Amino acid sequence: MITPAYIGSQFRAVLAMARNNPLWRERLDAGADGFYRSLWAVLLGLPVAALILYLSLLLILEIPDFAAEMTLALPLPLLMVVQMLTVAAIRVALIAMLIVLSRSLNKERGMSPLVVAYNWGELMTQLLLALTLILILLTPSPASFAGLLLGVTIFMFYIRWGVLRRALDINIVQTISILVMLSLIGFLVSIVVTGVLRGFIGLFMPLDMVPVDVYFARD
Repeated sequence: MITPAYIGSQFRAVLAMARNNPLWRERLDAGADGFYRSLWAVLLGLPVAALILYLSLLLILEIPDFAAEMTLALPLPLLMVVQMLTVAAIRVALIAMLIVLSRSLNKERGMSPLVVAYNWGELMTQLLLALTLILILLTPSPASFAGLLLGVTIFMFYIRWGVLRRALDINIVQTISILVMLSLIGFLVSIVVTGVLRGFIGLFMPLDMVPVDVYFARD
């Protein structure tokens, strides 16, 4: 059963992995059951992805130069659905890539810890990003604190680096190569899936470009 305590234990295991703390082997639920439980991290991350989109648009409105040029081709609720489906597709593609890489590198023993840690690590990063966006929006001048988002990006690569290095026991060059591949494949899947979904929706409704502030009208 997935409980907050269980999720917290997996977050701690992933952090231990990133720090190269040997205790990660005891804390990470990397067995067959843990592998499938980690897929809950993907599902739990979907509404978080929609929330991140919403908060990101709110932040854009606080930056005049961006807000003036930002338009949306879909109504906000539909856009959030597209975001969730796109994130789901990216997660599935990257999990498949990690499994293939594990086998091609003859690191089958590290496949389950890799996928489990990757899934929980991505959810942890999503939650941190959402929390950071909320804190930025609560400041008197959100645009001035937008640079804090760079810290979340650094944290994401820190987690991914540690997970790859520890689960697969690979060298620095291999780790960098896989990190680049993860980013590129994620980007390409995002473009393809978003384009397909927008095209499908366009069959049933006009896709008119609307300024983003229309959806956040303020009295």
